[in-house]
Amino acid sequence: MGGVPVREISLKQMRFMKILVCLFVVILLIAGVIALIHRNSDMKDKIPVLSDIFSKYDEFILKRKITKNPYSSSGYYDLAYLYFKRGDIDKFETELKKALEVEPASIASYYSLAHHYETKLQLEKAVELYRVGVKYDTEYTLPFHWDIARVLYNLGRYEEALENYKEALKHIDSYKIINGKETIKKDVEENIKLLENKK
Repeated sequence: MGGVPVREISLKQMRFMKILVCLFVVILLIAGVIALIHRNSDMKDKIPVLSDIFSKYDEFILKRKITKNPYSSSGYYDLAYLYFKRGDIDKFETELKKALEVEPASIASYYSLAHHYETKLQLEKAVELYRVGVKYDTEYTLPFHWDIARVLYNLGRYEEALENYKEALKHIDSYKIINGKETIKKDVEENIKLLENKK
């Protein structure tokens, strides 16, 4: 009978195939462990070497995301947040500015950059960015007005601070955060009373 001749496998070839299968299994196991660690941020933060590796990997992925879609602010914002977590504040600020160049209505970028300037005690810049952000934001105006009022108070501009606290009070009921709403309302009302007594 005709047919395809069967080729015999030598002992050397069998050993080589066993080694390849074992290597493949080991690689799969390592990849699975790495994926598990990457998903569990607590674990990767406790192992500094892994934390650094994943941080660089995340940076690579985010830069690729920006390359693929350079006109979306989310890539720049996410990269800024990564730099913030690393403590690289200059790069954090740079990426937030890029996010705003690409998408001038990026509310999260305005808020983060304004807060950043506030921590650097560049209060006028912070107020300016909070004010621009509140113009774009129709849903979450409470935190913008609350922060504008707080910063203006620290600058000694009490009448403007009072106006913004009152504006914040108007938006408390429509604010979507459920937990802590009463605490926020109490704080805003106390600050309004304090500022009205300063008149």
